[in-house]
Amino acid sequence: MKLLFITFFVLSYSINSFSQVEEKHLIGNWYHIKTDRVSKEITLEKTKKDYGISLSLRNDNSIREHYSAPCGNDMQFFRSANKGVGKWSYNSKTHILTSSIPLLYASKKFKLISYKDNRIVLSSLPIK
Repeated sequence: MKLLFITFFVLSYSINSFSQVEEKHLIGNWYHIKTDRVSKEITLEKTKKDYGISLSLRNDNSIREHYSAPCGNDMQFFRSANKGVGKWSYNSKTHILTSSIPLLYASKKFKLISYKDNRIVLSSLPIK
């Protein structure tokens, strides 16, 4: 019974904390961990990664997509004319993250699926 209560408490706290995610919680540097091409889900972490793709979500609602490799930074990686620089917004009621530039070769619109500690999972949404 005690274990059941603890499990319920942990689950309810996780669900409650996810529902309270605001724009300020997303600010920072996020590093691409994996992309599931079937579910169109993208996993990002705040933990420092050596090389690869990262996103910087800034206080002024600017966003910067970076690509780093052992040979240096590659600006030819980006499809947008702005070379990976744009604006972003987050709706805390719908959990929708919107960007003015395509991110991670995916989309400009994402649904926040999971937020836990230093990891987020975004699902790419079609733009209507």
